[in-house]
Amino acid sequence: MIVTKINHIEPTDSLLEQDKYKIKRRSKIGTIVAFFLSGVVLATSLSHIPKKASEPTVHDLVSPFQIETNIDDINNMNLILNDDNCGDTFFRDVVDQLKEDGIHLTVVENSTDINENNATVVTLDQQYSAGAGTIIFAPYDNARVGHSDSLALSMQAAFQQNGYIVDNISCGQVGYFQDDDGVIHSSVPTNTENEIHEGYDTSFVTISFGTLNQNPEWVAKSIENGLARQVYYLKEGDDQTDLIYRASSTDSLEDVSNYFGTDPTHLKQQNQMEGDTFLENQTIVNPSVSDMKAFNSTGDFLIEGEKTKAY
Repeated sequence: MIVTKINHIEPTDSLLEQDKYKIKRRSKIGTIVAFFLSGVVLATSLSHIPKKASEPTVHDLVSPFQIETNIDDINNMNLILNDDNCGDTFFRDVVDQLKEDGIHLTVVENSTDINENNATVVTLDQQYSAGAGTIIFAPYDNARVGHSDSLALSMQAAFQQNGYIVDNISCGQVGYFQDDDGVIHSSVPTNTENEIHEGYDTSFVTISFGTLNQNPEWVAKSIENGLARQVYYLKEGDDQTDLIYRASSTDSLEDVSNYFGTDPTHLKQQNQMEGDTFLENQTIVNPSVSDMKAFNSTGDFLIEGEKTKAY
């Protein structure tokens, strides 16, 4: 897949037009380290969550809000769970837990049969990262149709809430290819993104676990949590604005800020930027995300009264 690099961004001719293009198409078609908190070994029971000794127990924490989702809304998402080099037992146990909890899904392997319009594809991978690391991948293509940005943010908040430390999101995965101008790019789309037609209104995310096996029940609950957040966002928060942008080193801070409708200071604060320039393929999140309940990892998201926390 060849992606043309944006060398210079003009507010009226590229970023803003790209935003309009993305919205128009939508309307038309309808490492990060993930270790459990220090000093604690991953539990096999769902009765508690890893925590630092100095922190209060989870039962002492009061959720600021609760949002309940109808399971029919989740099952209407046409969920496809894609096994991309996961351990057989791990993946099967995740599937079994989801089904036991009433989630309807189609199971595929190695990104086959995921090229389906109006679907939600969640890919689980255990080969890309090593150790206990967990990475959440958003689209590489900034003009992608669908709601993959919000799905990635929903999964990030869900896994964070269930004890996984997922500080950032990556736009595509590390890899190299040369574009038509001879420019070498250091990131490429995920296998999942490559397999889904660019014009399909399909949301997709890849969640990559390290070689240290994760608790499949916690993973299943985290996926349910993320799906509940996605449903809430699509119903209550989606105003068709872009949420995640893959920046180029040649993008200007002012133009990217204008793209998100914010000011440079706010953009830098929310993305923890120290300077005024971007790294190549740097993930930049819309500052408005911090005010959206769907991506707030402290609130409770329930599916017909059942918590989607893993404890």
